[in-house]
Amino acid sequence: MADIKNSVSKGVKIKGSIKFANEFVFDGNLEGEILSIDGIHTVGEHADVRGISPVGGILTIGENAEVHGEVKSKTVLIKGKVHGNVTVQERCELHSRSQLIGDLKAARLVIEEGATFVGKSEVTPNKNITASNFGQTPKEEPIKPVKEEPIKPVKEEPIKPLKEEPSKPVGAPRKEF
Repeated sequence: MADIKNSVSKGVKIKGSIKFANEFVFDGNLEGEILSIDGIHTVGEHADVRGISPVGGILTIGENAEVHGEVKSKTVLIKGKVHGNVTVQERCELHSRSQLIGDLKAARLVIEEGATFVGKSEVTPNKNITASNFGQTPKEEPIKPVKEEPIKPVKEEPIKPLKEEPSKPVGAPRKEF
């Protein structure tokens, strides 16, 4: 099956959700969400996944794009503006002149010089973000109390005066010529 690359051009305005498979280039305006059907998902035992590309879920937010809402995909390349949370299963790239105002979860993150990112990031390089752990706050370890030991009093001793010794010349004796 040939790779299918879908796109929405500059000047197109959408209010709602966009779901895509394989690759998608978005260069318009969106108020809603963009979801990859083959990006962040869990495949059930009897699911039919024929025709879904194993390298799919590549989303490019174009230079002219402005997205107000959530973005979820396997891979995201941001060149335009995103105002919302971004969840990426594998790799997220913020290109120069891009803007991300929102929180980001990704396994890998690349930020080029000139990109703007305002928000929190959670980058977990050794773990892919999946549907089962998406949106969950990492479990915090309970704080373990420190074993307290009683403070031992210091035994006070009177200060002894130093013994004064006659001063001795330092170094070799001086010879005059």
